[in-house]
Amino acid sequence: MPLNDEEAVKKLLETSSLHDLTDEQVLRLAALLPEMPSSLRQTLFDQVPGLRETALQSSKVFEQIFEESLRANDTHQSEFHQAMVDIRKAISGRLEQASLSEEQERHLINVLMETGRMEYLKDTENKAFTAEQAEAARWFTAVQTSLPLAVTIVSAGARLVLLRRGLRL
Repeated sequence: MPLNDEEAVKKLLETSSLHDLTDEQVLRLAALLPEMPSSLRQTLFDQVPGLRETALQSSKVFEQIFEESLRANDTHQSEFHQAMVDIRKAISGRLEQASLSEEQERHLINVLMETGRMEYLKDTENKAFTAEQAEAARWFTAVQTSLPLAVTIVSAGARLVLLRRGLRL
């Protein structure tokens, strides 16, 4: 549904007035801002109580979530890699022992190879995550060039808040 006028926005938000929106309706509205003409966005900023405040909060949430997820990913990658290094050291140490049977040696070599496969899969998963983050950054940049920065940040932050709450647009 194109959002070209106030009536379309009211219909989408299932309300008869833009002056008494719930907090969740204001969040939904903020997330939809990029889909609206600039004149309608400005009208909504002027008419909807709390939309500007939601915009500021949403931008802070966006930045915080983005930074937290990148930091958590880096930490997880480092911890996983270190665990694999420790496992390989322990297996290599056991393989150097002369008392191992041929079957035990084959088993340890298989486990050693499995740690390599696990690390490869984790690296592939991390590359996919990084690619998703890069795509989000490219989208953010593309939208940023066609919309005022504040609207872009509001929209992205509001969408993240809605997702964290398990809500849809």
